[in-house]
Amino acid sequence: MPSSKPSVLLLDGLWNKTVAAARSLGKRGYRVSVGERTRFAPALFSRYCSRRFLHPAPTTSPGAFLDALEKELRVGGYDVVLAMEFGTQVLIARNRHRFEGMARFPFASADLAIRVQDKGELASFASAHGVECPATFRPEGPGDVHAMASLLPYPLLIKPRLSSGGRGIVRVETPSQLRKEYPKVHAVHPSPILQECLPPGGAALGVG
Repeated sequence: MPSSKPSVLLLDGLWNKTVAAARSLGKRGYRVSVGERTRFAPALFSRYCSRRFLHPAPTTSPGAFLDALEKELRVGGYDVVLAMEFGTQVLIARNRHRFEGMARFPFASADLAIRVQDKGELASFASAHGVECPATFRPEGPGDVHAMASLLPYPLLIKPRLSSGGRGIVRVETPSQLRKEYPKVHAVHPSPILQECLPPGGAALGVG
């Protein structure tokens, strides 16, 4: 007999945030299942994980992952699918037509998600709509930075446009340090933004 509890499939079980989500949903009475490419993912061992879904890696085998997810949704009886990593969200969002009627996927379209994920785009949108945010500068590359370095306020953060979890962020204190460090970040994360470094404390809003 099918369970009367709402059923959620959490993807990206390697991450601590997925462990936290499983705990929170489980405590609220949801039936929680967790998916990941390896059986050694922490969230799969949560006391609240009632079913483990092993699948191909969405990053390296997206087609096989989508096939496996479609099969799992057909047999799992899920109400909602929650992808915890941005890349997984976008992949499913681009292919949500495959899963219509199987489960709800409460995320924005892929194009909108990518636009919001871009820190430069998000800062521009916030400023245009009266939302306070740190002063943000958007050089096209190292050439622009060399010319503007002496005119900027310090300290500054060099921020990759599309990274998450603080990856790739570099703090600089002087124009010479900016000229030295920006090309290094640019080589890995093209055209990173420059953002005012605010003192710790106070309220803030994040979008993801």
